[in-house]
This record gives sequence, structure tokens and C-alpha cells, in this order.
Amino acid sequence: MDQRRLRRCTRCGELKGQAVLNDRYERIVRVPVICICKGIPCPQCGKRLIRRPISDEYDEPTGTVWHTPWSGYLMRCTACRASADSVRSTRPISDDAAGVAV
Repeated sequence: MDQRRLRRCTRCGELKGQAVLNDRYERIVRVPVICICKGIPCPQCGKRLIRRPISDEYDEPTGTVWHTPWSGYLMRCTACRASADSVRSTRPISDDAAGVAV
């Protein structure tokens, strides 16, 4: 992958621009890469941004481009996911609709 067309965002620090990739059919493809600044508000809290659906982002540690599918708008930000996980881990497991703890 050619990273020369990517530049660092001054606001969030992520890379953005045009990524040049070789797809599985040996063709060169230019993929627009956006940073989190172009994201949409979290559907739960509305405060933090999540990845824009139908977009691509560059992952620096792995050197790959990741695609966010159309269903990405259903995701929550990391803080909302963490709070939901902590609530889920403290809730007792019930065996019926009445909520009787097992």
C-alpha cells in the first residue's frame, strides 16, 4: 500500500487522504480514507464521534485500510460500549421472563 497520499489530521491525529491499494485482482485502486473528525455522533450519548458508515479508515499499527459498513451507524462510542459492558457484567442471569435469578 502506498501511504504517500495520506496526511495527518491536525485535529485528531489520524491519517486521511487517498490510499493506493492493490486489490485481489492485481488492480490498483484509490480508496478515500477519512479520519474520525468526519464521523457521526454516537447514537446513545450524542457527545463522541463514531466512524461514518460506508467509509474507510487507515489503521497505522497494521498498515491496512478498514471499511465501516452501512450498519456502522448502529455502533456506540467506546465509552458507551464500556458502560454497557459493565452493566451487563453485574446483572444476574435469569431463567425466565419474570427475572428470577438462577
